[in-house]
Amino acid sequence: MTARRLLLAAALLVVAAQTSAFAAEPLVSQVGVGEISGSASNEWIVGGTRAPIADAPWQVDVWSESGRSSTDCGGAILDASTVLTAAHCVDGTNPGAPAREGGLAVWAGTSSIRRSTATIDDRIALQERSVSSARQHPGWRGRVGSTGDLAVLTLSEPLTLDGRRVAAISLPPAVPVPTDAPYEVPGNLTVTGYGRTSSGKEPDGWLRSVEVQVVDPDRCDDADNAAEICARAPRGSACSGDSGGPVTAAGIFLVGIVSNGPRSCPAGGPNRYVNLYAPENREFVLGSTAPPTAPRRLTRARFTGGSGDTPLVGSELTCDGGAFSGATTQRTLITTATGDTVLASTGRIAELAITADLFGARLRCRSYASNAGGVALSPLAVTGAAVRAPSAGRQCPAVPATATVRMQVVASARAGATVRVTGRLRDPSSAAGGVVLIVRAQRAGATSVRRTARLVGRSPSAVVRAAIRLPRGAKPGRRLRYQAVMVTYPTRGAARTANGLAGACDAGDATFGIRIKR
Repeated sequence: MTARRLLLAAALLVVAAQTSAFAAEPLVSQVGVGEISGSASNEWIVGGTRAPIADAPWQVDVWSESGRSSTDCGGAILDASTVLTAAHCVDGTNPGAPAREGGLAVWAGTSSIRRSTATIDDRIALQERSVSSARQHPGWRGRVGSTGDLAVLTLSEPLTLDGRRVAAISLPPAVPVPTDAPYEVPGNLTVTGYGRTSSGKEPDGWLRSVEVQVVDPDRCDDADNAAEICARAPRGSACSGDSGGPVTAAGIFLVGIVSNGPRSCPAGGPNRYVNLYAPENREFVLGSTAPPTAPRRLTRARFTGGSGDTPLVGSELTCDGGAFSGATTQRTLITTATGDTVLASTGRIAELAITADLFGARLRCRSYASNAGGVALSPLAVTGAAVRAPSAGRQCPAVPATATVRMQVVASARAGATVRVTGRLRDPSSAAGGVVLIVRAQRAGATSVRRTARLVGRSPSAVVRAAIRLPRGAKPGRRLRYQAVMVTYPTRGAARTANGLAGACDAGDATFGIRIKR
């Protein structure tokens, strides 16, 4: 143990890279030697909770000193002699040299890396090892926000794995590369680290943890999503000093490594994590010097020829899934907002004949490109409006600005409960023949409902009420999303078919959510 090391206080050096609209910064803490903190922060990981090292015994602190500066990162114990961290944590260091001469060292077995907060047990259990060599991913280009932010450290002397304060964690099991879906990464993950709570707070040295949820890669605006995971904590975030740290599933598998995130570490902001399911990363960790490179997105998916602006029943919808580098297989899917696939096309282009059963649905398009290194996703392309019925002759007027759809529904209910939904169409001058309310679940497990109400006299508004049954198996706290579509009939004699669409005019749509009560 080195007393001088425990006396160090952190002073943030912001280093940021711009990737499209997503501003990324390395989650590294760069420390000034000899600076003494006047006050300590209550947290490091933003919104996290303090965690004893026994909760994450694979967590280590990776540090290096050079001149009057020092760099701190996290790391994960893969075995007694091997630690994984982020590639940018190794940049500018000299593995094999003493840590205070630009080399790297690892601390294991401690719940705190500051003298003022470390307990006697921490000081006794602390194991310090120098790093004899480091391998950076061959795809790493030294730019935060790029791919390949992964490094394998070999220790000069094995750690003593006691299973309580110092333990190894396994990589996730190898799985086949999917061709029309992302990797099935567990939805809820745990991130641990000794990093900061925000860019303006001094650290207290404690290990912290925060639960994060995997989200759509579009949230990270990530062209390299084949090799990365996009995740966020609703009320927290990884922050500077957490780079290289472990992302685990149920404390069983190491599924990712902390890479980078938005400036200032906002709570709820998305962060990027190295994906250890992807063969591009997994094979590198296992020793390959030339792991297969997963596809990279070159252009975005889009609906072409204006077909996605106002899709109509009976028309054609064409989606260009976009271009990818290095793909051996590409599949383009058109789906509804509920996730139901209505067309799966092999190749870049998908063409769909819109049928009546899609009336009122918003359609989405996404392409998946895969090879031996992994699977990449295009950003979602979404139609500009819900699918509409073709104009019933010249009966359908332009929808006035006041013809808005307003929904009234409870904010929360118990699983399995029946919930009443009320749709209100203001200024229903074009709805003399009646109004239809269609409710669709945006996730599987709830019933779509169609109810018809006829106007009576000079009603100031068209009101339609329906009922939906929430899925019995929905977990408490889960938020269910629904789409409601209002359809009007301009005359009482408008033609009706079995699906109620002939002669119908679209009046608008709205979305709402219901949270399952605990």
